[in-house]
Amino acid sequence: MLEFAKVPEKTTWTRGATLRRRGFAVLLLLLAQCGAFDRAEANVNGAWTAGGTTTVNGVTVSVSGSAVTGGTVETLNTTAAFFNSNGYAGTVAGAGSFRFTIPQPAVPANAGTVTITFGKPVDNPVIHFDRFGGSIGTTGGGLSSGNTNSSSWTLSSAVASGGPVTLTRLSHNGNFVLSGSTFQRPPNVAYNNIPTPQNSAECSPVTTVNTGCGSILFTGTGITSLTFAIAIVGPNGADAVEVSVSLPETSVIMRKQTVDVSPGPFGFSSTNLSAAPLPATAAGATTLTTTTVINPASAAARYVINHANPITIVEAVPAGYRIDSTTCTNELGGTVTSNFTGSVTGTGTINIPAASYEGGGQTITCTVVNKSRSDMSVNLAGLGPATLNTPYTGTYTCTNAASPYLDATTASCAISGLPAGLTSTCSPLPPVATVVPGATITCTVSGTPTAVGTVTVTGTTGATNDLNLPNNTMTAAFEVRSADMTPNLSGLPGTAVLGVPYSGTVLCTNNAGATAAAANATCAISGLPAGVTVGTCTPAPPTTVAPGASISCPVSGTPTASGAVTVTATTGA
Repeated sequence: MLEFAKVPEKTTWTRGATLRRRGFAVLLLLLAQCGAFDRAEANVNGAWTAGGTTTVNGVTVSVSGSAVTGGTVETLNTTAAFFNSNGYAGTVAGAGSFRFTIPQPAVPANAGTVTITFGKPVDNPVIHFDRFGGSIGTTGGGLSSGNTNSSSWTLSSAVASGGPVTLTRLSHNGNFVLSGSTFQRPPNVAYNNIPTPQNSAECSPVTTVNTGCGSILFTGTGITSLTFAIAIVGPNGADAVEVSVSLPETSVIMRKQTVDVSPGPFGFSSTNLSAAPLPATAAGATTLTTTTVINPASAAARYVINHANPITIVEAVPAGYRIDSTTCTNELGGTVTSNFTGSVTGTGTINIPAASYEGGGQTITCTVVNKSRSDMSVNLAGLGPATLNTPYTGTYTCTNAASPYLDATTASCAISGLPAGLTSTCSPLPPVATVVPGATITCTVSGTPTAVGTVTVTGTTGATNDLNLPNNTMTAAFEVRSADMTPNLSGLPGTAVLGVPYSGTVLCTNNAGATAAAANATCAISGLPAGVTVGTCTPAPPTTVAPGASISCPVSGTPTASGAVTVTATTGA
């Protein structure tokens, strides 16, 4: 504390000038217990700004309030024994810090407020205080005398989703005390004629002189801010403080459960997760193997690299399996919001948005349930097209995928939407009790189409244990085509002369606009004059005539009688 004291000799501050006196420092370590806590990982903050903000693993932390003035960048005391950092990843002692001054208040009991705000909810922060409190006195002849004072911090309010926040003192030196929700250096402790260098701004094991330092656990969940009411105890004065922050990792555990299937290996990969707290490097792929004894199986915890980014967990689903469900929960059993993208039978991804998880201290367990399955699929490749009024036969199939898929139980195979005149029969007759892997139900479509046009047919299949539904349905266009045979007498001369040789040609044509070849096409001519006959038609009917092709029939002879006749050509298919 810096305050002028009226004495007959030279007045000094036993904490020294501003460069020497650093007040107390605050280090936020977000923990869970490991021995005394559940967790033992944390990362120290990045660079601070003079405005009192820093980022820890993507979580923004800020220090503000009416008691916060004159911010600068500093570092913590380098004596690790005074801070609760046992087992922590990242170095607490000597870490970067934010320094600010609590001004001397007009009323010592009301020195203002300090609020520490987290950009995302965190669990169980531990605040480490360095150079806490001070003293005011005189020096002379290399000796110092005076009385200790301190800023006194009382947790006045906390924004925490889990309810009240409680305080527990952890590692500390002898000059750091906690009572209820208030902590400070013991004030009004007199010291007389001690060597001046011992009365330092640095904390030390000596209780009579020097500042206090230590750690306080703030037990609570979902904490987004802590607000402290500041008072000055002992001789009134200003106080400089420092703040440094480290946050515990959010850990993610991948868990695999298999249902209705022989167990097996399942491969996973992830993004924004590290295999170890530090160094925070992207974790590689891992394999979870369920067994008849270990089901579900859990992977070793992974740790969030950047809490400002989403987390993804990816499974490459093995053949014969399907992702049946995915869930993510926190350590309290509450739901952590996630969504599933991709394929339940190919590559499926669990996406956890950054807003869905906390900024530190949380354990997320994501469980992926896989079921083994049969895999019935329908194939309509053996159908269509058909020709109007012409007998038709085609096939479609329903097949269970080969091993390692399971027997399909109570398997179905059916079709709908067939053209008029066609029906379907299957062998074996569905529902089939068991279709072994690789086996097929074959169905025959037969009949004589009675209407021209294109219809959409739908094949369907399935089984009680078929979990791959997209390939259980298939649609296809089925066309019923028609021929268009037309006779043409334009090749016959319209007149003949008695006793004079006569010749011509009759065509029976399947028009170019026809949608099908004319099967069993005929071509016949009647009513010719006496002495005139039809020769051999090419090709010889009945025959198949493609669209645009014709049957050509020659007509020749010498008329033997006069008079008008009516010649008729007929065709069909």
